[in-house]
Amino acid sequence: MCSLSRYCWNITLMKNTDPLQPVNYDLHRFFMFMISLGAICILFGIGVALWAQYQSDGTSVFFYRSELLGNYSHSPYAFIYNIALMLAGFFILIAMVALYNIGLSQITLLMALAGAWLGLSLFCMGMFPVNYLRLHHLATFSYLFSTLMLYFFTILARPAHPNLCTYPTIFFSTLGFIVALILLMKLNWQALSFPSCKHSNEQACWLLFMVWLRPVILLAWCFSLGLSVKHIIQSSSLVTPVHEQ
Repeated sequence: MCSLSRYCWNITLMKNTDPLQPVNYDLHRFFMFMISLGAICILFGIGVALWAQYQSDGTSVFFYRSELLGNYSHSPYAFIYNIALMLAGFFILIAMVALYNIGLSQITLLMALAGAWLGLSLFCMGMFPVNYLRLHHLATFSYLFSTLMLYFFTILARPAHPNLCTYPTIFFSTLGFIVALILLMKLNWQALSFPSCKHSNEQACWLLFMVWLRPVILLAWCFSLGLSVKHIIQSSSLVTPVHEQ
């Protein structure tokens, strides 16, 4: 009897709840900060390692694979690159936990799961750099496939959530999906790696260019999604409830 009366009391509270009360956007803010921190970590790690390698090798550094920046026997600041990847993976993973708990729709739940997979893959790429060849190839394959799924679900979420998946986010998602799909088609499935480019220092390799393009697209995607969430929060704060007018 006591439990029944408590249930009826809870129902009464739900009915008396004012639907015009502002939504709590704490999870949205947390998501925005975490995904931005993840992008900043990627930018910092690649920037420092690339600058250090440029000091010794000059412009030929742009003809290396990006994974060599994390090679402890090749790059003087490989530890910064690898730690940055691990931190970026952690922050993106936590951001996707926040997105999952926001629970906008089923498609955003799939986005969050794919993004959490991506964050875990980045963390493993930093933990197991190219010095641990087999484990690194497994991590990079997981990273490639998770980005493909993440961009795919982001594109699918556009009709239901245009404020979240804005045009810049969809643009980077489409570009990232195409690049990831092409790289997946060029993948050596036995070694889980890409074939070596046959080029000189005066001739660029389009496959190598796409490998370098992947983190740039991910950076842009993270920042654009973070800005979309920031715009949603700012827009909601400008709405004045009717009972306050």
